[in-house]
Amino acid sequence: MSTEDRLNRATTLIESVAQTGANLVVLPELFNTGYTYAESNYAVAETMTDATVTWMRKTANQHQIYLVGSLLLRDYEHVYNTALLFAPDGRMWRYDKQFPFLWERAFFREGKGITVADTELGQLGLMICWDSAHPELWERYAGQVDAMLIISCPPSINRSQIVFPDGRQMPIVTESPHFAEGGIQEQAKWMQVPVVHSSGHGTFSTPIPVPEPTVALSAI
Repeated sequence: MSTEDRLNRATTLIESVAQTGANLVVLPELFNTGYTYAESNYAVAETMTDATVTWMRKTANQHQIYLVGSLLLRDYEHVYNTALLFAPDGRMWRYDKQFPFLWERAFFREGKGITVADTELGQLGLMICWDSAHPELWERYAGQVDAMLIISCPPSINRSQIVFPDGRQMPIVTESPHFAEGGIQEQAKWMQVPVVHSSGHGTFSTPIPVPEPTVALSAI
């Protein structure tokens, strides 16, 4: 599915909820491209003047909503997994994912600071997926926000299957999920703030990057 198709689908969904009076829409992680561990990520990374950001700003204004979602953002020579929050009046806040998960580190850099958006809905904090599994990041937001917005698309590693080049298949079976909702609920309870958590769903297939072996040599 192309980025244009995904934006059109998001437009339809947003129109339906805006008619019910919604004033905040939280889209999943990488909603404009889908989640994968492929080299195609480099080609679909966008800048602040490309289609997705332009669409987000226009849609927030058209429906008079706060709109947030993440995309692969090209910032000069680097790529980040970036959440953008747009206000109806065009104001924008940016948050870069701080803790890329496993193979994600092959495709984008980690961010640094937290983001607290001062909006008519209150002080809103932003996180992306695996960031929410790090208590120290929640601690940085504690006492500063009225609500947290978490954008995610976690792979269900505990219910996945590895397919080798020769066709052999190996299911991965574990008791605990990679991404547990309970952790978010516990942190929300500790911070005493509501959390809005969006997540992608469905099935996807992806290659897994294989690191090149390194050899350490020592002089005798």
